[in-house]
Amino acid sequence: MPASVKRPFWLHQVAEYIIGLAAIATGFQSARPLMPTLMGGLILLNAAVADGPLSAFQWVKRRWHRIADWVVLLMMIVMTVLPGADLSARVVQVALVVVFVVVILGTNYTEVVKKREQRASEAGLAVDMGRQAGRLTGTLAARVRQRTQKMGDSRD
Repeated sequence: MPASVKRPFWLHQVAEYIIGLAAIATGFQSARPLMPTLMGGLILLNAAVADGPLSAFQWVKRRWHRIADWVVLLMMIVMTVLPGADLSARVVQVALVVVFVVVILGTNYTEVVKKREQRASEAGLAVDMGRQAGRLTGTLAARVRQRTQKMGDSRD
């Protein structure tokens, strides 16, 4: 998918929080709650430490978060196929894996330029345009002055 049609990162984080909570809820309803609850906690932790607007800690940059997403997804798949889970928990885990794949593939992971840096670059552009306008005005004024002096000299 081109970056222009991919979802923003904050929406990715919301989806991760929902998937993590759903996995934990699945664990609470399961006869063997360890694996789904562990996966849900891992997904929540992954979302909480990413460098995004809905993060709690912002310790991990987005490109590393993308790698962590794939690692967590692989762990989810492994835990889904491990023996010992009841059927209903396994079905929910498979559904969560599918949703997580869609979320990962549809997310724009690019870093956002901070507003101060953007304003500084825009200010630099404005300063350059102001300088160019000033030079143009000064050049025109000098030419008008020269022509006026020549016309005044030719009349004498």
